[in-house]
Amino acid sequence: MNSKLKIDSKFLINLMCFSCSAIFIYTAAFGMFSVTTQRALMLLLLGPVVFLSYASEEKDDTLEVKPLNLFNTLMALALVVANVYVIMTWKDKILMTGESTLIDLVIGTILIIVILEATRQSTGLFLAATAVICIIYAMFGPYMPGFIAHRGETWERIVNYLLTSPDGIYGTPLGIAASYVIIFVIFGAMLEVYGGGQLFIDVAYSAAGRFRGGPGKAAIVASALMGMISGAPAANVSTVGTFTIPLMKKVGYDPDVAAASVSVAATGGMFTPPIMGAGAFIMAEYLGVPYLNVCIAAIVPCVLYYLALFLLVDAQAVKSGLVGLPASELPDVKKALKERGQLGLPIIFLFAAIIIGWSPVKAAFWAIVLTIMIGSLKKDTRPKFKDVLVALTKASRSVVPIVVTCAAAGIITGVFSITGIGAKLSYSLGF
Repeated sequence: MNSKLKIDSKFLINLMCFSCSAIFIYTAAFGMFSVTTQRALMLLLLGPVVFLSYASEEKDDTLEVKPLNLFNTLMALALVVANVYVIMTWKDKILMTGESTLIDLVIGTILIIVILEATRQSTGLFLAATAVICIIYAMFGPYMPGFIAHRGETWERIVNYLLTSPDGIYGTPLGIAASYVIIFVIFGAMLEVYGGGQLFIDVAYSAAGRFRGGPGKAAIVASALMGMISGAPAANVSTVGTFTIPLMKKVGYDPDVAAASVSVAATGGMFTPPIMGAGAFIMAEYLGVPYLNVCIAAIVPCVLYYLALFLLVDAQAVKSGLVGLPASELPDVKKALKERGQLGLPIIFLFAAIIIGWSPVKAAFWAIVLTIMIGSLKKDTRPKFKDVLVALTKASRSVVPIVVTCAAAGIITGVFSITGIGAKLSYSLGF
């Protein structure tokens, strides 16, 4: 019985993640739903995954099914019900005046509690605790010291604000995830399933593998190249680390050094243009500048980051007396470019489309289409249909922690807005 339930849970997780990818590809092509619907739909589809699964210790880009228990099942169902309610009633809330209804208060309270628990299970206690502290601050403002004191807000007003305000749970952070992050992650997943990741790894090994500590340097270069198509460090590690860590250990790197080098290099994918982490899109939204400007601003820090890592790996190689790999063990770059070189075109297209003024969503969608068209031309780069489905499913899986984090961030920004503490801090700091 338990085995059957586990299989059904895994099917449900995959179905929700695949549905999310399919729906948001559709909205990228034919236009977004309403703001609230778009964001609530993402939280509805991906939020419950937190309660049904956990990150695998063997592969960072996969999720393992949790043993079913009553608490997590109720949390998942509550999140679904709350978001369905929001999708069905948001239009009425816009026109509503006066006090909120009892059902609004109940649904809002449940939603806040579930998001806090999902955040705790997904990203750890710190962010969830920060959100709780913010809520307590909003309620007990008159008892706070000095300039951070305020009039205090009732629980009803806090719930109503977080549920309906554009600065609340369905505010800018979750909007960024639902509008930009998901489609860029899908692009990266599609490019990888067609062989783009392997192309970058082969080119990196061919360029750096022959030098002292070659696999370590190749890992840095490969992570930088993979970061261009994946802003998710976990996905970067699982792709590059599978090949580079064993080779680094083979030539003499300490296992801890090898793992640390790949992990730190993969983290740089969050600010490697053109596809970066959710923070880049949030910066563009809050600063009111085009995403292209954020990409351009990230180029120099990105180059310096990877250059520093490259030099550190080289220093470690000198310290340990390591040498490079023989030419016979390195991939043939000409062969790699001949077989998969065309897969670099979607990235060039993405850069060009953003530069000429296309919206990031439009550019990413057509980059996905171009990847499918180009990747399907050759038998060597044409994946099985099942592999494409798996890639779409994994793309949404990797976004799950981002979605939950953005929802929790909406609670924090909502408190900053409703209490006015954000304006007070800006004024006090002289901005």
